[in-house]
Amino acid sequence: MASASAVTNWYASPGMLDHRVFVDLLDKAMDVVWDRGDRVEPQLMELFEKTTPKTDSFKISSVSSVVDVPVKNEDGAALPYTQPAPGFDKTLTTVNYRRAIRATDDMRSMDLQGKVKLMVSGLPKACLRLREFGLVYVLDNAFANEVGADGMYLCDTSHPQEDNAAGTWDNLQTAAVLSPTTFSASRVALRKRTNEKGFVDPVIARLLVTGPDNQEMAHKILMSSQQPQTSLNDDNWNKGAVRVKISDWLTSTTAHFLFGDREGPARGLIYAERVAPNLKPVPYEDPDIIWGRRAKMAFAVGFTTCRNVEGNAGA
Repeated sequence: MASASAVTNWYASPGMLDHRVFVDLLDKAMDVVWDRGDRVEPQLMELFEKTTPKTDSFKISSVSSVVDVPVKNEDGAALPYTQPAPGFDKTLTTVNYRRAIRATDDMRSMDLQGKVKLMVSGLPKACLRLREFGLVYVLDNAFANEVGADGMYLCDTSHPQEDNAAGTWDNLQTAAVLSPTTFSASRVALRKRTNEKGFVDPVIARLLVTGPDNQEMAHKILMSSQQPQTSLNDDNWNKGAVRVKISDWLTSTTAHFLFGDREGPARGLIYAERVAPNLKPVPYEDPDIIWGRRAKMAFAVGFTTCRNVEGNAGA
């Protein structure tokens, strides 16, 4: 009959692999040690344009080459000049992030299972997790709190065009649950997207991003042979229309976003990595602390204006 023992956590010092903390690893009767999984998979990086700034503070801008269309103008008449509209600027500041872990001489010498290095190896995954938290922050705050270069939220109803004469544009749907209807409305809105001069500049839907709570409905919308949620036998023409990305760290259980086919800086979402995640040894004067590693990275996340997304807060 199996037996279980009570667990008492004892921490000598934060970030210290000490033999008094991991007593079981020193138990000769411990034949099997379960390496608990740490599932950290990159999910949202494909939505962002990655840059490598050389300074901690820098500007991003939405300048483009769009100009007004030619107008009727006979030879000899004064030339009708035009120019691209100046873009909106936003300053981003990269921040240093660090985390370290160390092991005592006693812990390493008495580690019967050879798990000290395994535990220290969690630092790279911790860096990946932090990056994903930074990326998902943009979507978590798509409807409030965080503004882009134009002073509006990522998804808003009145983004000013860079050319004031062109009025405004919007990329926010009326809050509603993910369904074939709301998916189609977002797809059509992307197709009707306008540029800074007010001309239609269609964006073709490519990726549906939502959380785990909407995964089943996303599958029905994009995989069913017939139209879901209807009594009709019509073909589901949305089948296979876009890919689905389930963001496990998205805070909202209802929000859904449809992203388009814009590439490069035109995507509007920026991941600026000044220092890539890296590990380095940590030296110690204390001879009984023989092993240490520190992880470091420096980055910032933000957006200029993002015509490449249509957002819905859900309901």
